Amino acid sequence: MSFRIFVASRSYSKYSDKTRQFLKENDCILEFNEIDRPYKEKDLLEIVAEYDGIIVGVDEVTDQVIKRGKKLKVIAKNGVGVDNIDLKAADEASIFVVNAPGTNSDSVADLALTLMLSLCRSIPLINEMTKEGRWKRKIGTELWEKKVGIIGTGDIGQRVAARLKGFNCQLLAYDINQEQEFARKHNVKYMELDDLLQKADFISLHLPLNKHTRNLIGERELGMMKKTAYLINTSRGGTVDEDALYNALKEGQIAGAACDVFAEEPPGQHKLFELENFIATSHIGAFTYETNERTGMKIARNLVRALKGERPDNVVNNV
Repeated sequence: MSFRIFVASRSYSKYSDKTRQFLKENDCILEFNEIDRPYKEKDLLEIVAEYDGIIVGVDEVTDQVIKRGKKLKVIAKNGVGVDNIDLKAADEASIFVVNAPGTNSDSVADLALTLMLSLCRSIPLINEMTKEGRWKRKIGTELWEKKVGIIGTGDIGQRVAARLKGFNCQLLAYDINQEQEFARKHNVKYMELDDLLQKADFISLHLPLNKHTRNLIGERELGMMKKTAYLINTSRGGTVDEDALYNALKEGQIAGAACDVFAEEPPGQHKLFELENFIATSHIGAFTYETNERTGMKIARNLVRALKGERPDNVVNNV
């Protein structure tokens, strides 16, 4: 017996022959996204009924999609955040929803640090000017011994903290669930969000997107930050009010920001892109060879277990 799997996620197993071979050996027939963008609800509604399992990135797995997927046994998220999947509908349909926690943490933490340093020294802008023959300099600042606020101290936030120890930074943190052992190990000081916003020179977001975190950083919060402060978001686009961020950057309320994620992806010609003090990347946090294989294999194993009637690991819904 073979299983048909639709791979909506454009990066899944793209750089890992090991992942594809494992699935092939376990009777999985893979069919891939060929439209080079995330699938919308209407796209999935046209095809989902044909498949035993789907592997998604930020594709829209809505209530209607799940109801249409009569053969579906498992929905696998190529990553961690499942805010794009209707978990309640999956519960009602007795479909497993699995993700791959911890597999992308080092890659995302590396990117967060990269964006901090890029903001410090205006690397994208200076690179552009230099290549255009404009031999100019722009004054920068150091990351060394600065106060860095980490909002969200799950696995990724903790790995960012570990990297920042090498810069002798003072680490501040906010999270509803405080990880005290981590805080002691890395000399991290938990505080209220408002206090962190007022004190930090850099603020790095590492949050899931839910009703509590949507637009967590808005006009009020940006207004509390130092004029010399930088905001980095490698978590979810909806955690930052992008209109408020644009205004804060344009008016010089904060020094700069970098986002790997946006409320709508792809974001099109976003007005933030007009600003020299804004750095944009295309949701590349987990896009490394190492993460591609780690995540791919964890998902593949759980996918096979679910398809063969076993309970997989990393189930995020109530099935």
